Amino acid sequence: MKVAAITSDGDWTFGSGKSNYKSGSKSIRQNIITRLRSFKNDWFLNIEAGINWLSILSRPNNQRLIEEAVASTVLGTEGVRSIESIELIKTANREVSINIFYTDVFDNQLLINESIQA
Repeated sequence: MKVAAITSDGDWTFGSGKSNYKSGSKSIRQNIITRLRSFKNDWFLNIEAGINWLSILSRPNNQRLIEEAVASTVLGTEGVRSIESIELIKTANREVSINIFYTDVFDNQLLINESIQA
């Protein structure tokens, strides 16, 4: 699998030919991050894609809902074999910090630390 590389802000990179693409474990990692950052109803070609962050993060006692949404999204990403652990840290400002330790199809175990704010 090969994907266009993005910056830490989520913008595409250009101007470096083949080095603007990721493959293997790097492409899987980028796909996970992109899918976690996606908000439901935000992409006009598929309004069902993404996580309903606005609804989930505005509810009290939402830890289980967040864990289920994150696990489903990560496990539904092509190339992910298993999730070893998920740690969530919520703030009062509708923000969550997600730490995911997962194994990909190349038997690499990787950590993603991503913050989502709705």
